[in-house]
Amino acid sequence: MRLVKVNYLYLFILISFCLVYLHFLRFSSYQTQTLLISDLLTNQYRLSKQDIENKLSNYPSLTVSLIPIQSLKARYYFNQGEMIKAHNSLDIGLKDNPYMVYSHYLKARIYLSENRILKSLEYLRQGFAISKNAPYLSSLYFALLSQLNLTNELVMIFPELQESEDSDIWKFYYLSLKNSAGVDVKFLKSVVNTASINLGISEQEFIHNSEN
Repeated sequence: MRLVKVNYLYLFILISFCLVYLHFLRFSSYQTQTLLISDLLTNQYRLSKQDIENKLSNYPSLTVSLIPIQSLKARYYFNQGEMIKAHNSLDIGLKDNPYMVYSHYLKARIYLSENRILKSLEYLRQGFAISKNAPYLSSLYFALLSQLNLTNELVMIFPELQESEDSDIWKFYYLSLKNSAGVDVKFLKSVVNTASINLGISEQEFIHNSEN
């Protein structure tokens, strides 16, 4: 009986130690997350290569905004030209949260920088399927479709945008269509009409804002 009590005591101490350690990791991670997310929002890179390697633990795997830690690490690796590490970190990040649009966007950007355009387009399509309301991804997706003369795919997107009230999305969609070959003038006018109604402005104002 005494042996059982001692074993329970050791088990309790071990569990308590593990909980304290996990709490410490979470607290340390939250402190670093603040800087990571701030850098993302302000397009800065204030953590050094050593900080990325040593200060970012794998627990928790997601930030408070649900962006995978590994995806944010990949952003720094990409900036440092560490493409293999960037790809590997993003692969983990996509497993940690496959529904985070930013991870797909960054993967697409890395592939684009490597001139692997079709792989970039694959991740842009996946990200757009997850959310139609991410201008940073949509603008790149629309532009790439226009550049590749995938006019039909660009046109087919229109029904998915008809409820959008994001001015940037409409701007980049309109400009991508305008710069694409073979776009019907009536269809382009329909896009302008829908965008202006959704944004609460005149068609002339929408065109002016988009082209200037």
